[in-house]
Amino acid sequence: MTEKVELPPEAEQALNDIDDKQKKERERIADRLIKIAIEESYHEGDSKPEAGGLFHTPDKTAYADIEVLGWRETWPVRSRGFKHWLVRIYYETTGAAPNSEALQTALALCEARAFYDGPERTVYTRIGGDGGKIYIDLANGHWQAIEIGAAGWRVLDSKQVLPPCARNAAPTRAPRRRFRRRSPLVLERQIGR
Repeated sequence: MTEKVELPPEAEQALNDIDDKQKKERERIADRLIKIAIEESYHEGDSKPEAGGLFHTPDKTAYADIEVLGWRETWPVRSRGFKHWLVRIYYETTGAAPNSEALQTALALCEARAFYDGPERTVYTRIGGDGGKIYIDLANGHWQAIEIGAAGWRVLDSKQVLPPCARNAAPTRAPRRRFRRRSPLVLERQIGR
């Protein structure tokens, strides 16, 4: 049977102070992470400043548009891609890695910001439309897409205006230019397997 040791009041207070200090440090890390998520993310024209690149879909899934290697990427807030980006930027800023609890707190707050402060947008998985045009995600390493409109088609980089597109597909090669005047159906056959 273990006996509880009575600590002097000064020792008890010192332990409480240490616990409070650790809790405040975790909160500060979470605050820095959320600041990074908002300020360093890719901002669209319809984004509020307090949301940054955070937004949500009609089914209330939180997403973030982020900039990686010069192009825009769209990731669910709870995805590995977004977490890795957030930890990387935090490390580049502070020289330290965030603890797991602070990261989870920051992700929960990112979701809340996306729901309440961010705009609602549709995220396309592979093919989507916007402004009378069709977009086919090439799912390649440069986050390119094919834009198909009445005047023809072109390959766009994500720096150009693209609808948000989530990643979950195998890469597709870009079509060759000789199919420029062909119909979208021929184009789909060209970029298919």
